[in-house]
Amino acid sequence: MVGHGHPHVRAGLRQILLEEGNAAAVAEAENADEMKALLKTHQWNVIVIGDSFPGPPLQEQLATFRSIDPSVRYVVLSGYPHPAVTALLMECGADAVVMEERIDDDLIAAVQSVRRGEYVFCRGPMEDSSRLAAGVGEEPPASALSSKDHRHAKSRPGPAGTTLGF
Repeated sequence: MVGHGHPHVRAGLRQILLEEGNAAAVAEAENADEMKALLKTHQWNVIVIGDSFPGPPLQEQLATFRSIDPSVRYVVLSGYPHPAVTALLMECGADAVVMEERIDDDLIAAVQSVRRGEYVFCRGPMEDSSRLAAGVGEEPPASALSSKDHRHAKSRPGPAGTTLGF
């Protein structure tokens, strides 16, 4: 399922998941209420959701969605390419974080990884440019986190006073 407030973005994500991700079915939810209804009536493996999804703050939405079906894995699309934001999203319950600028490169890999039970973060443009400026060789854009690393990322506090719509 795809959850995003913009219909063109939802349609594009749906197309990517169907064509490149070999998804059997992809539903679209415009807001938290639509997603709750779809969660109650269908079985989903992975949900791709924007970090500014219409409805209550994202951490409340993810908690509500998980209470309906705890087996669903969540890939959160973020427009904030900063490691502290990624840590905050993981703390909120994301199983994977993909930067919006890297959807074409990272979305399918993230979906496949969370289906295997891995936690994933995908480097954003800020991390790429700082690594290249430091002369560090390239890594794959999506990196799987071990359960131990995921617990560590979730235990890190987010930026003080930052809500970013969550």
